[in-house]
Amino acid sequence: MLSFFVSHSLGELDVILPILVKLRSENPINKFHIIFLVEKIYRDFLENDFYKTSFNILSAEVCFYLMPNKFDINDRENKLPIKIKHQIIKPLSLLRILKIVYSSNYIFHEHSCQISSIKKVQTYAKFLQRKIYIYVHAHACNIDTRIKQINFCPKNGCLLNFHEHSTKTYESAGYDCQVIIGYPKFYKQWKLFLLNNFSTFQKQKYILIFSRSINKYYMPEKLYGELFYESITTVKKIFGPNKLIVIKPHPREDIKFLKRTLNKFQGNFQISLDESSLLSLNADATISFWTSAILSSVALGIPSVEFYKESALFQEIEPKGSAYKRIGLNSVKNKHELHKFLLSVYHGEYCEPIDAIRKLNDNDDINLSNILLN
Repeated sequence: MLSFFVSHSLGELDVILPILVKLRSENPINKFHIIFLVEKIYRDFLENDFYKTSFNILSAEVCFYLMPNKFDINDRENKLPIKIKHQIIKPLSLLRILKIVYSSNYIFHEHSCQISSIKKVQTYAKFLQRKIYIYVHAHACNIDTRIKQINFCPKNGCLLNFHEHSTKTYESAGYDCQVIIGYPKFYKQWKLFLLNNFSTFQKQKYILIFSRSINKYYMPEKLYGELFYESITTVKKIFGPNKLIVIKPHPREDIKFLKRTLNKFQGNFQISLDESSLLSLNADATISFWTSAILSSVALGIPSVEFYKESALFQEIEPKGSAYKRIGLNSVKNKHELHKFLLSVYHGEYCEPIDAIRKLNDNDDINLSNILLN
């Protein structure tokens, strides 16, 4: 059995699901267990039909065992009850998690090492001599990203790195043991899984915007408003005032603030929490405010552009700028450039970034079972 412990974000499932699909295609008898350790993330999962349906198709067992974590404590809607539950449920959760690790052959968890919830999992796995694999959050393309040193998790586990261009970044975080698995959303099996099971999800065509939450490094509030204003006005100018614009927020984005922002503009808007690949299936084009979600649409051949304006604070984290731009994906930094890109889509003159797609498809045909299970 392969057990995946979700401790950081619902976005972990965007990596886990394609991995499960590929492993299932390579070995139909594989058994999968998904364990949520954060109540807020588990609640988000229960409200998402795509994830539930996908795990059901894959016959993956799903459960929730609450462990101490910073996300529930900061959940304003449920602050005091969560603190109480931590004290009451923790011993029982520990016992259940021990049983899961005992019955598992392989343990998986996310790379940022949420130590309050993951340390016990790792301790049990090490004691029981289970193989530990650590996957990257979402589909982040980290080439020269300055990320913090991670002291505990790298000692016992092997990192599943998407591509060689990220090796040095993760080495600087402490991950000396790495194995290259390719970008999961570029697996052929994942694309077939989507088309075979979800091709009729949406009939109306739209422009899809991948947004992200307010953050002083990645998305200052002023920039947030600018990107939406310039994106919306450009889409309306080219595709018409009634063109549907679907916004996919970041998992931690303030939806109320997003709605207040959209209320400043006139247009045909829809906010969707559906998974980014699912939403990409019927998009005419996608606009990404610097987020790994752009890889979801690029993998499916949808015209995609990064629309972003880098700040000095952003370059403290990404000293060489956007990695998505560096690998060759379409990237624009002002309204004029965005207009030119969308006009090419409208007139059917869009050209795929062949070199970038070739790079992202590196290792898409690997035998993942041979790498992980043998």
